[in-house]
Amino acid sequence: MAARLGISRKTAGTHIERIHAKTGTSSRATATLFALRNGLLGPLDLSGEHPTTRRFPAAYGPLIRF
Repeated sequence: MAARLGISRKTAGTHIERIHAKTGTSSRATATLFALRNGLLGPLDLSGEHPTTRRFPAAYGPLIRF
């Protein structure tokens, strides 16, 4: 994941830790479930579209920083 985003593994790990803290999750699986339940992931994510081009609900602005 880090290589695809062009960041170090440590930076990716820090981002993942912050996502867990902000969403109250403790694993990637529960973070994924949180995202699915809250409309942050869906079929369009499988298209290969870069995630930063996706528009997120304004309510999640404080949670998601690219």
